[in-house]
Amino acid sequence: MKERKERIINSILTHRLIVIVRGVASEQLIPLAEALYRGGVRLLEVTFCADRSRLDEEVAEDIRLLCEHFEDRMEIGAGTKCSFLRAGKKFTGKKRGPPRMRFRRLSPKTAG
Repeated sequence: MKERKERIINSILTHRLIVIVRGVASEQLIPLAEALYRGGVRLLEVTFCADRSRLDEEVAEDIRLLCEHFEDRMEIGAGTKCSFLRAGKKFTGKKRGPPRMRFRRLSPKTAG
């Protein structure tokens, strides 16, 4: 875990940009992420929709597919202000205190 955290921190310091997407249709997400990758983006966060415009299960599946597609080429994370990932209960975090953004590297195995 510590190794993964250090890798993500180093990636953030190196690339200095995290693109955050929300509400993108499943069929458009990989083409969008590929275009971002070709443009130099290496950190992508997919957020859950607080307005429930997309179901948590759909977003979790999108994250899993992105992780599978990009493998180690791009860091894929999930951000949420409330509970921590509903994609198979694979995220950990404290629910108390002020809402905070979380960025976690996922693998296809941990995303769903």
